[in-house]
Amino acid sequence: MKIDAAYILCAGQGTRMGLVGKVLPKALWPIENTSFLDYKISRLKAAGIEKIIINTHWGYEYIHSYLEKLHPDVIILHEPELLGSGGCIHNLKSSPLSSGIRNLLVLNCDIFLSPFDSFMQFIQSYQYEDDIILFTMNVEKGDGYNGLDSCQSGQFLGVIPNKDCPANYETFTGVSIVNLDCLDLQMGISSFFNSVALPGERSIKMINIDQFDYLDLGTVELFIKYNAASAEQCRGIIDLSYLRSNDFKELEINHKVGVVSLK
Repeated sequence: MKIDAAYILCAGQGTRMGLVGKVLPKALWPIENTSFLDYKISRLKAAGIEKIIINTHWGYEYIHSYLEKLHPDVIILHEPELLGSGGCIHNLKSSPLSSGIRNLLVLNCDIFLSPFDSFMQFIQSYQYEDDIILFTMNVEKGDGYNGLDSCQSGQFLGVIPNKDCPANYETFTGVSIVNLDCLDLQMGISSFFNSVALPGERSIKMINIDQFDYLDLGTVELFIKYNAASAEQCRGIIDLSYLRSNDFKELEINHKVGVVSLK
């Protein structure tokens, strides 16, 4: 399957990233001596994806400046109003930037799959006729994720709240392929499962990718748990010179941890 473009979602407000999330956009948090965003962009480019788009909202000045220096070819779609995980996809469809895009790979900036090159080979070799592909993984109820319901053929039927999930189930990884041609434009704020992945209206296939390693760094607790990086490394990603050296201690994430190693 030919992927026409990748869309990295970077417009979140960082509300789950603790006090440092109030000054540092999540897309610029550190991983393997670079940022979440650079890590994803570099690997997408290595996989042959030529058109990469990101959306921005809070902290966009930092992200725009960062990309101008490191990846000036990446396309930025700024949202003055935060549109949500569904609204941002409709916003792209309504934009001239969507010209020539049919198969859109959508990725959250804080989710990592590895080996990523193998994942890209997997999806590019896959043939499908569905409108939307949801990549899923197996989790346990205690992990706290919502579940996905499907029929025997793997077609998505709906979201299952975590409280109603069995002990083991499939959840959405935050990675999908969306055929933009299938979307009926819906402008404004909306979530992915309320305006894009609508069972009954579109053919939505669930594909389990448990063969790949999955890392969720979407909260400050997960960031620390998986030893992503020390707080001091955040200072090197963007200009935080206005923060005193002891501010990170005051922000309570001055943890002595190592750097995540992904395959």
